[in-house]
Amino acid sequence: MRFFLVLCFFASMPLIAATEVRFCYEDKHAPPFIHGAGQVVPAANPGVTIEIVKQLDAQLSPIRINYVRKPWSRCLHELEQGKVDAVVASYRQSRDKHMAYPKRADGKIDNRYAINKIGVCLLQSIANDTKITLQDAVELAVPRGYAIKESMPANFSVFETDSLENAITLVENDLLDATIGLCQIGNMPITLSPPFNRLKPVFPPLETTFGFMAFSKQFYQLYPDASWLLWRESQRIDLDKMYQLYLDAQPEDSDKQ
Repeated sequence: MRFFLVLCFFASMPLIAATEVRFCYEDKHAPPFIHGAGQVVPAANPGVTIEIVKQLDAQLSPIRINYVRKPWSRCLHELEQGKVDAVVASYRQSRDKHMAYPKRADGKIDNRYAINKIGVCLLQSIANDTKITLQDAVELAVPRGYAIKESMPANFSVFETDSLENAITLVENDLLDATIGLCQIGNMPITLSPPFNRLKPVFPPLETTFGFMAFSKQFYQLYPDASWLLWRESQRIDLDKMYQLYLDAQPEDSDKQ
């Protein structure tokens, strides 16, 4: 009887077949989250976000993640089209139509499943002595596809650029007041490194966001169990510890590319 009950218990558990996840991430060097530029996925030191995804991949035998690198706007477009299955992205209401995020029973985002928490600041040229505040009228360069533009204050004028490099160049040449970029991980301010090393952050952060493994609607509808398996496993990672260890392990010139 006991053996029979054990068999019934395991038979009642959801079985997850081996599932391939086509994971797309940006082809730009954006330390500490993404290291290296281009379509090649570095075998070593790929960036802490990719290390976390690789850890999830290694810990979950039913999951096989294939990594592709493209411009960020292309990753989002191909996710909407179902040509890739997952990205790491913050939650925006405008993304609900095409992207699946971990949500509570009441339909709200569950931040327990985030794999990063970052502060995004205005970044102005280090040669610009004008003090910018969030209450000023600011002309802001934002790369196309960056959803943060949806939450900009009404006193900001947003100019979309074709690339991050274009946004930075406009600010360095004093053609626009600022761009946006990472300035804080958790509660820790970070030192800006290339390509942001000729810019300086304006504190406090403009926005604090949580990043999740976000799936295409097509993938989530086909593989809800696999999606939740990845989300639940992400909850087990000590993100603060992993970020600190990763940052401490980086050589001082690791971002000088």
